[in-house]
Amino acid sequence: MKALIPIPIENGILPSKKYLVTFGYFLSFVGLGLVCASLGPTLPALAAQTNSKIQQISFLFTARSFGYLSGSFVGGRLYDRFSGRILLVSTIFFLSIFMGLVPLMGLLIVLLIIFWLIGAAEGMLDVGGNTLIVWLHGSKVGPFMNGLHFSFGIGAFLSPIIIAQIITNQTVGLAYWILALLLMIPMLWFFPLPQPHPTHHISKENNRRSKPRFLYFLLLFFFVYTAFETGYGGWIFTYTIEMKLGDPAAAAYLTSIFWGTLTFGRFLAILLAVRFPPRTILLWDLIGIFIGLGTILLWPYSKTALWIGTAVFGLSIASIFPMNLAWAEQNMSITGRVNGLFFMSASAGGMLFPILCGQLFAYAGPQTIMQAIFIDLILAAGIFIGLVVNSKK
Repeated sequence: MKALIPIPIENGILPSKKYLVTFGYFLSFVGLGLVCASLGPTLPALAAQTNSKIQQISFLFTARSFGYLSGSFVGGRLYDRFSGRILLVSTIFFLSIFMGLVPLMGLLIVLLIIFWLIGAAEGMLDVGGNTLIVWLHGSKVGPFMNGLHFSFGIGAFLSPIIIAQIITNQTVGLAYWILALLLMIPMLWFFPLPQPHPTHHISKENNRRSKPRFLYFLLLFFFVYTAFETGYGGWIFTYTIEMKLGDPAAAAYLTSIFWGTLTFGRFLAILLAVRFPPRTILLWDLIGIFIGLGTILLWPYSKTALWIGTAVFGLSIASIFPMNLAWAEQNMSITGRVNGLFFMSASAGGMLFPILCGQLFAYAGPQTIMQAIFIDLILAAGIFIGLVVNSKK
């Protein structure tokens, strides 16, 4: 009788199941993208729903980002201790419930609480997906990490299109209920699948290269990056309307162009990451962002400049987040707690900057949004220089 050949098990998962689990993470990030990109196009409708002014409704960004900060802080520690699959499924379930409650809230204070809960669930899901995929693929995570964020871009690209199609003939409530139902797909996918085990191994070479200053600069970079991504993605819809550069349908499609080019850029990043180091790709990203935003600032009343600038801006920011994570993986051990720090910093930027944009919008006009993003971009360039210097030490 022939001896049985043992089937190799990687990190607690059979190879045949490994890519099914990976696809589940991709599905969950499509859902995350659907949720994250939904607030901007529905902001005017939610203002009308709660009888709020634009500077008041902009606090929804702050509430969601503060919730994201809370979810990142708690989630980073929970994934180190408890079942990743159970945490991920539970988070998606509650995120679906919270999205379904949005159209039912007529008071701004109650809606703020709901968006705080949505943000907390987003933070838990974001930290969980990024941590579990590293545990699953280890040192080979690069293409899968970019694929994960590419999946987020798909959801963010589709969300404004879905909303634009629905609000043309229906209320914004139907859009939120459809998005809530779509979130059930990744939740059901995970039930029969296993989960990866935590991995905290770090080589001596990586341990020698790990520098506290690099971590501090990286946290700052996450902060300023999320600030201009959230500021642009969240306000481009209202900016387009207030600058009289398009009607609500055109503004929704422009928002979709932003997320669509971001998605395409993350697909390109999967290919580029094989040949170029993260800091080289990040340098190209920053140059592209300056070109895209500069186009809009130079010709503020041109529809063509707005569409071209938005496309270049979205394409250029695409790989910043996954490339930062890939750069971090080269310098330190990635645990749930470390990922939690990254996403806490990112959520802080997303919490503070959109509300600043809202106040500038109300008191000084829509053009100040682009000017504020440009100043934030200059800060990002300075922090990037600090990253490069400290990564060499």
